[in-house]
Amino acid sequence: HLVYRATDYKPLKSALLTERLVYQRKENNAWTAPAIIWQRATEADAQLSNVERIYELKMELDRNGLPTLIWRSSPTVACGISNGAEIYMSSLTDGGFSPPENISNNNTYSSMPDMSFNGDNSLHVVWLDGLSIDNECNVQGVFSIWYRKKAADGAWAQPMQLLQEGTPWMPEISAEGEGGQGKVHIVYYDSAAAQIRELLFSNNQWAVPQQVAASPFVIGFDVRTDSQNRIHMLYSTSQDKTRVAYLKYENNAWNQAAQAVYT
Repeated sequence: HLVYRATDYKPLKSALLTERLVYQRKENNAWTAPAIIWQRATEADAQLSNVERIYELKMELDRNGLPTLIWRSSPTVACGISNGAEIYMSSLTDGGFSPPENISNNNTYSSMPDMSFNGDNSLHVVWLDGLSIDNECNVQGVFSIWYRKKAADGAWAQPMQLLQEGTPWMPEISAEGEGGQGKVHIVYYDSAAAQIRELLFSNNQWAVPQQVAASPFVIGFDVRTDSQNRIHMLYSTSQDKTRVAYLKYENNAWNQAAQAVYT
């Protein structure tokens, strides 16, 4: 399955800017024709300040192998109107992709979404929220981690604010699959503490954040669950050299970071 954003904008001919989400899949060693699953056309001003764009697009397959998409939609210009940045989601069903659904739906800047399905096909979503940006680009508030769950029957729980401390960045989420214990792992980078930390849902409650690894200059990471409900994490750092490190969560503990790539 492949999904990507495509933009049609020819400023010398027209002010119309069209944003599209395009989907393809590979069947019998051949790609299907590109299918537009959603689009929005806007008469753009000279600075494109009134145009909402698609950012941070991700895709995840549910337990039936069907794709769900998540992304941030926000104006091109960051100041003043970016409080309208929201997290949207769409899923492939028998009738095609569902209309985009605003799952953050608030008055602050929502960003950096991630998602994971667990064994019963319920969906777990995490994102950052809480900033306000005025017309002079003054920033108020702080980012905090928000979480929301969609049950297998399609019912959404209310959004939950999980973390109001530290300086969270780049949250990633991974839920245990078939035969798991219902654990949900949210891993994020606390830039002020220079630590990768974890919020763990276990025994029907969220634990206090715990350090997973201490590392300055983390620039990205990814977290995935395998078929045996082990959590695997890769993260990259950039200081004097670029490094990629690997950790695994197994038997209720994270192992020591092992360097995977060094350049």
